[in-house]
Parts: sequence; C-alpha cells; structure tokens
Amino acid sequence: MSGIDAETKRKLREMGVPALADALEGQDAGLTLGIPFGERVKLAVDDAHATFTHAKVEGLIRRAGLRYPNADLRRLDLLEQRGLDRGVIAQLGTCAFIERQQNVVFQGFTGSGKSYLGSALAKQACQHRYRAHYIRMPDLEESWAAARDKPGGKEKWLRKFASFTLLVIDEWLLDLPDESVRSMLLELLERRYDDASTVFCTQYAKKDWHQRLGSGVHADAIMDRIVHNTIWIETGSTNMREHGAATMAAGADAGERDCLGWRSPAISGGAQADDRLALNRNIRWRWTLQILNEAKQDIRHGCSWRAGVFGPPVRRFSRSASPTNVSRHPRRSRKPPGFRGFLSGRYWDRTSDLFRVREARYRCANRPRWCSVGSDLGL
Repeated sequence: MSGIDAETKRKLREMGVPALADALEGQDAGLTLGIPFGERVKLAVDDAHATFTHAKVEGLIRRAGLRYPNADLRRLDLLEQRGLDRGVIAQLGTCAFIERQQNVVFQGFTGSGKSYLGSALAKQACQHRYRAHYIRMPDLEESWAAARDKPGGKEKWLRKFASFTLLVIDEWLLDLPDESVRSMLLELLERRYDDASTVFCTQYAKKDWHQRLGSGVHADAIMDRIVHNTIWIETGSTNMREHGAATMAAGADAGERDCLGWRSPAISGGAQADDRLALNRNIRWRWTLQILNEAKQDIRHGCSWRAGVFGPPVRRFSRSASPTNVSRHPRRSRKPPGFRGFLSGRYWDRTSDLFRVREARYRCANRPRWCSVGSDLGL
C-alpha cells in the first residue's frame, strides 16, 4: 500500500477528489517499485477517473427513470424478423444523433419492443454521460396538470423537461391531447428544437399524427418541429412480450428436463423423457397435497405452519396451543380423530427434518409406525 498520511488524504477529500486519494492509497508498493513518480501519478489518476466515471454513469441511469433499466442495444432479439436494420441500431448506439440534435421515432404495433428500444437508447446516452429521461405520455400530462396549479409551476416544469439532453416520450399520442396539452407540447418542443434530442415511441404512423393532434394550428406547429429532422424506425408487428414468455417457458422446460437427465431424443428417447417429466410433475403434485393435508391436521390440533424464506414450511406452536396442551400423555397420545398419521421408516426419518425433526436422529428402524403430534415433538 502507498504510504499517504492522514492529513494529505484529508486535503484530497476536502478538494473533492476522494477517488484520487483512494487510488493513491490502493497502489501496491511492491508492484509500483521502480516506476517513475509521473507514471505512478498517471496510474492513480486513471484509476480515480474510471471510478468517478462509473459512479456518474450509474447516477445518470438511476435518475433517468428507465422502464427497463437493464435494456441494452447489443441484446436485441429477432432483428431480421422485426425489420430492424443493424447498421441503424449501431449508429444510434454511438449517440451521434444527439450531437446533431436529431429526433428518433420508434413506431410499431403493441408489444413490438418500442419501450425497450427507448430505454436502451436512453441508457446508451447515459453511458455517454448525457442527461436522459424516460417518461410515458400519460405521466407527462399528469405532471403538467399538477405544475399548472402551482405559482410559477409552468415555467419551472418547462425548464426541467427542456434541459434533458435526451427525452424519451413513450406511448406518444396514446390519448387525444386537449388544448392545454397541445399548447404545452408546442412550447416544450420549441424549446428543445435545435438544442436537444427527443425520442418518440408510438403505435401511430406519421400520417395519423396531425389528426390526433387536433388538425389545427397547434398540430401544424408541433409536426413542423418534429418530422424534418427525425430518424424513423419501424419496429414491426412481432409481439416481443409473447416471444419473451415463450422463450422463458422453453427454458424452464429445458431446465426441468435436464434435472431429470434428459438430453435429446436421439440419446434418451423423446417419449421416455416426456414420461419421466410427467411422472416427476405427478410426484411433486402428490407431495404438495400431502403437505397441505398434514398442515390442516396440525392446525386443527394445535400446530401452526410458518413458511420459511428458503425452503418448505416449518411447524411451530402458537402460544394458545403450547406443547403441553397438545396431549395430556404425549408418549401415549391417541391419534386425533380422522388423523391417520404418516408411515415412516429409515428413508423418511433420515430426510424428514422438515416434518419429524426430534425423532429423526434416534429412529433408524426400517419399519412403518404411526406418527402422532405428540411423538413428533419428542415429548
């Protein structure tokens, strides 16, 4: 470790460079032995700058309010089926359109991945250290209505949303805007024109925008500030939600088959694997029913079940039903009415810590016996 006294570290932190102090403190004396002082300082500055940049990017992403925080332009499915151009997506990933103050429109059917693309583009902008913000059109209208009722709220609201380098408006024109909303959109887009970039995610084609904006003067002015410097991208008609659900279901079935030793029909036989899969599901279902029946009987006779965080339920007694109240003579307790108990043997006793904890250590007889509530508790 580099020997930096406490006073020097305090001064560095006071100047607002705690990352540099940590980088200098973290340098290994053995690894940096013989390295010139200037090179050591360069290594420390590079380390501190990387830490600072990562923290700033994470803060930008967190404050962007993304609908899909894990969205990534590099992980897009079905590009060819959806008609997406890889070259255009790669060009958007460079964020060059932000430097040219261009707008982007993602237009497609419901579930075609517009919101994901908008979130991924906003996240990419944050990684390039641009201020981005994601908001749905209904939420934008609601926040505008709340700002109008406050003194000076309109101007403050407009300054806030005009200051974002990239603004993603999802569900654009989903609802017909009223006169107040149209005036707000015109003023907001006027302030952002030739100064910032806006991303629109919508189901409606460009030819329908004018009508949904009221077909008036406001509609002409709003359209004029959008359409002339915009990159239009069709997201197709493939439902990505349905595709994602099918993929997850296929992955779950594949994982379950792997647990059963299934590899491929050519190796183990497809029919045989399906039979083993159905058998496993039947066993699990019957085991679940058995647990539920046991829980009903225990609750009826004084026990309560509490689900664990990482495992099956655990039997516990409530205050009102203490172990002394369960049976007057625990070791000779009669079976409760209608309760037939469970057959237990070597396998059941050694693996039944979840149900027969106390006696699992002592009973190794490989013969069935009745299990009552009192005997289960070792009373």
